Amino acid sequence: MKVSLARALKEKNRLAGKLRKALNLVQEENRKIAGSPRSIDVAQQLATAEQLSAQLAQVKSIIAVANGPIVGTIVELEETKSLISALEAVDTKDEIEVSGYGANQVEKRYDVVLQAPVVLEKIAKLQARADALQDQLDEFNATTRVTLPDLNP
Repeated sequence: MKVSLARALKEKNRLAGKLRKALNLVQEENRKIAGSPRSIDVAQQLATAEQLSAQLAQVKSIIAVANGPIVGTIVELEETKSLISALEAVDTKDEIEVSGYGANQVEKRYDVVLQAPVVLEKIAKLQARADALQDQLDEFNATTRVTLPDLNP
């Protein structure tokens, strides 16, 4: 079946969800008190999970090959998002903190190298770059066609 790369990504996520559910059922139902009923056939559920895993690997491979021309954009987007997350975690509070009571009171003075406005400006620039990269990726995913195998188990 010929589909857009965007649709192939949705199918990959759908398969991953089905696989996760199947494996969770195997884990939950495998060990029971002797004589207790099981809600599923565990061996059959494991066979289904194995089939889903093989299909998922096949779809991921197809997607990986199709992404060849835009892999640089994908990597840059991942790294840009990672840098945004790291900057969002930078503590920019330049303050005096008082702890303890009475004679045990301790004052700690904190200073920062990167003030909040500087960090926020860097984050905004990185987010604009990430948005532009995401737009390129979305366009590529919408216009690139791939052939998926029949995915009905």
